[in-house]
Amino acid sequence: MPGGAFNSSGPSPTRLCCAPTSWNDTGNLKKACDTSYTSGVWRYLQNHEAFVRRALEEPHDAAYWEGLAAFHDQQLRFMQHERLIHLLVTLTVAVLTLGSIAFVALAPMLAGFALAAVLLGLVSAYLVHYFRLENGVQRWYHLANRIAEKRGVVHARYDGT
Repeated sequence: MPGGAFNSSGPSPTRLCCAPTSWNDTGNLKKACDTSYTSGVWRYLQNHEAFVRRALEEPHDAAYWEGLAAFHDQQLRFMQHERLIHLLVTLTVAVLTLGSIAFVALAPMLAGFALAAVLLGLVSAYLVHYFRLENGVQRWYHLANRIAEKRGVVHARYDGT
């Protein structure tokens, strides 16, 4: 791999969902498959978490831990962005839901009831999804602390272990 961050033995952190096949001319990794769009954010979060947990169980050299830390931090930034977007969407749908309920209270109509019911179902689904994202990102913070521990840098563990 260019840059040589993962010249040590063991799986590369780029082997998250699919096996990398080669590097193209611009230095980007080509993958044999790309399931990140079809499997969803929750599956992506679970796959990365499982990958990091497996890596933490095996011995690696310092270069591997440095690379894993950088890779995990990048994935964490992606997930924090995803979480922010979902928070904004959830809040928007919640405000629209409250507005539709207020509308139904002021002017009861069948269409208003239907809209309120649909939005209530949608905001419920968004809340469950956001809850899962939030908890996943919180678990990733603990994984980052464990990676820091393996790297030998100042760290603290808050996961009770």
